[in-house]
Amino acid sequence: MEATRFAGNNAGLHVVVYPGDNKILIAMSLDDAVVNDADKNLAGFAIWRKYDSKPEAILQNRIGFDSGVNAATTAETREWTDSDKAPFQKFRWIDVPTDGFDEPITYRVQALFFSGQGFATRPGPEVTVRATPVKQLFSKFRPAFTRGYIASQAYADKFQNKDIRPAGAKTPDFDTKPFEAQYAWLGADARVQLFDFIADCEKDDSAKVDVFAYDLDEPDIIAAICRIGKEGRLRAILDDADLHSKPDKKTGVMPVEVDAAKMIIAAAGKDNVRQGHFARYQHNKASSSAMRTARLSASSSVR
Repeated sequence: MEATRFAGNNAGLHVVVYPGDNKILIAMSLDDAVVNDADKNLAGFAIWRKYDSKPEAILQNRIGFDSGVNAATTAETREWTDSDKAPFQKFRWIDVPTDGFDEPITYRVQALFFSGQGFATRPGPEVTVRATPVKQLFSKFRPAFTRGYIASQAYADKFQNKDIRPAGAKTPDFDTKPFEAQYAWLGADARVQLFDFIADCEKDDSAKVDVFAYDLDEPDIIAAICRIGKEGRLRAILDDADLHSKPDKKTGVMPVEVDAAKMIIAAAGKDNVRQGHFARYQHNKASSSAMRTARLSASSSVR
């Protein structure tokens, strides 16, 4: 992936856009003379996003001058305010476009200043920056990243905070189809590459597969591991830290990893499965490349 940036300046406002795989970092700065001018009284920044093929849309803030997020608010009661009415009071903002980043995006950033009349603001300098999707440097190597966190503004916008697993007790074998859209959005390219790698492992019945797993609660991955195990091609090291092997201290409920381990042992045989950790946690979260012996080293958590 080619490291790149796009920048623009106007009247003391400087904006730099750093495009990523699925997210875009927008960094703003102001000249000292602008920030230190008591008459200007900086309120924050308003940001607009425009795809080449779509109308411009303003980014919204979930924190306003007279509304916010606290322990009493819920996803249903939270208010969203356009950032020209509730400016972002940070000098950076990460945008996670709900429609992805497959075509150029133009960002318009405007500094806003308090007018002296309550929360009313007046416009300041404005900068427009056009960012194009990042380029891949190598044809045979491509890094992949997840898109966003479930506890994020972007997820709430896209899925209204829908669950990612059935209600009730957690199990390692629930039907994932009702949640595929959430998984695909959250996992993005990282999920695609992981499942492509698993498919390669299953397709090549001569490959020996080594699994190192930490969070092991995603049914589709557990099922794939078991299928390979039943073919006698699997060796696995599973984490046995307390959070993956002992009941929850508050609820007494056993973690999903306990049943997942039983399923894998039954499929691959106890001689091919070990449980342990390094000092405290055994923690692998990135799939390795398939070499002569295929190795699957990944976290399967859908969180």
